Amino acid sequence: MYTIDFNELDKKLLNPKKFRLSDYISQGYDLFRKDYGSFIVAFLGMFVIGMIPFCQFLGLGNFFKACERIEKGEKVSFGDMFDFDKVGLYIIHYLVIMGCFAILFVPFYAYIIIASQTMQESGNQAFPFIIIILYFVMVIAMILLTTVTFFMSPLIAFSNETSYGKIFSYAWKFSKKYFLWIVLFSFVVGMIGTLGVIVCYIGLFFTLPLSYCMYFMCYKDLVLTETNSEINEIKGI
Repeated sequence: MYTIDFNELDKKLLNPKKFRLSDYISQGYDLFRKDYGSFIVAFLGMFVIGMIPFCQFLGLGNFFKACERIEKGEKVSFGDMFDFDKVGLYIIHYLVIMGCFAILFVPFYAYIIIASQTMQESGNQAFPFIIIILYFVMVIAMILLTTVTFFMSPLIAFSNETSYGKIFSYAWKFSKKYFLWIVLFSFVVGMIGTLGVIVCYIGLFFTLPLSYCMYFMCYKDLVLTETNSEINEIKGI
């Protein structure tokens, strides 16, 4: 099984692995192809959980756990996705993310409303230019936010740590190590994930779980630690 060993994470931070973008994409594809039916079922479960308030990241974490089981040849059912074991940490993470988005979006849209009213009254043309600048600042901030939290879901899903602060600290440290690679990887995988739109959106039920498989293979290589079961340890395997 895969776990998060924080002592191992410290070692990996000192000697970070190479970010193998193309390998994660090909390995993710191979994993999805191994049992695409189970992945689609898991994705549907994740989608349903996502409709529960504050549980969007819970569904994502459970999907990564499903990736582990399917990779090892196990079957995953729809009900397996409804694991609320670490729901508290996921809710905290959701609130943190939503709070950050509120800080970004609320002032932006408030300024647009105020600016549009002022433009009508004064005819000042400076506002559109300022809005464009603010928009790019907001986009950059969103990229920074998603990059910083790139490792949060696997760190929550595969560890027994209950401190959100400690998990966030390690996610931040790893994000700094691979910042540009994460931005590029997220862009490429995001493009793959949205290809399903071409087939009347139905294709998303294939391309989105495929993209999450690619994320899993990235996490598996960079932060997860594989541990033997007690039976294997007894046998010396």
